[in-house]
Formats: sequence, C-alpha cells, structure tokens
Amino acid sequence: MEQYLNKLKTVFETGEQNIQIHHNMNDGFPLITTKEIDWDLVILRALEELNNPLTIIMANGEITLQINKQHEDIFLDSPISLAVNSLLLCLIAHKMKMKPKEIIYNIESAFIHPMYNGYVDEQLSRYFRALPEIWINPEKDEQFEISDIRLLGYISHRPFD
Repeated sequence: MEQYLNKLKTVFETGEQNIQIHHNMNDGFPLITTKEIDWDLVILRALEELNNPLTIIMANGEITLQINKQHEDIFLDSPISLAVNSLLLCLIAHKMKMKPKEIIYNIESAFIHPMYNGYVDEQLSRYFRALPEIWINPEKDEQFEISDIRLLGYISHRPFD
C-alpha cells in the first residue's frame, strides 16, 4: 500500500508523529506487499474484534471505518492492525449487505523503534506490488470461520533477513 509506505518514510525521515491513512477499498485490500504478513493471524484477530465497539459511518449503502490509535509503531504494528481493521470493515459490510468504502486510520503518536531502522530501510527500497482482493463466503453472514475468508492475489516480498 503506497500511502502506508509514504507515511512510514515520513516518520522514519522526519520523526513526524501524527499521521492519517485513508484507503479506498475499491483500490484493493490494504495488505502490505513490501513485507510478508501472516494472513491467518489477521483473520483470527479480526474475528476476535467483531464484538468490540467500532466507529463506523454508514451512508448510501457504503460503510467507512475509522480507527484512532494513540501510540503505535508504524513499522511493526500498523501493517497488521490496518489489515485486521480492514478485514473487520469487509466482514461488517458483508453481514449488513453493504459495500466497504474506506478505512480511515489515525495514529496520534506514530514511532519506529530504532532497532528496526535497517528493516525500514530495506522495506522502503522494495517496489510496491498490486493489492490483493478479499473473498468472503457469500453463503455466510455470521459465525465466520477461517475457511470463509480468502485472500486472492497476495504476493509479498520475501521476509526480512
């Protein structure tokens, strides 16, 4: 996701802390392709989060999800958290027979732990790949299981050394 990489670069190079990422879900599922993400972990965390309170905006048959984080490592935590919350948006929209429109992801105090600086440099040097698509079993609208959710076309770069 190009916008995430731009924000990562900004935090890395300038130390800016207050960031916002807007992602239009029509552009694909926002799973970072410049490093490998454990998709099963994303699904499990999203299924656990379904019962927690969320800030959702519904209009014209579409849903937007807004996430506000106070303090987060943009390199280590944000890619997983963004994927988990985007999957939540897709599951909620699926259940409500609506279209997922946008995820708005705010971090009040973004940071990068210095021990990851080499990995950040490597990630920023990698080219951006196409975003994957998400498939949710059309016959289910609750009690989702891992087999009801698939990621299509996800090709990430190799894990970091």
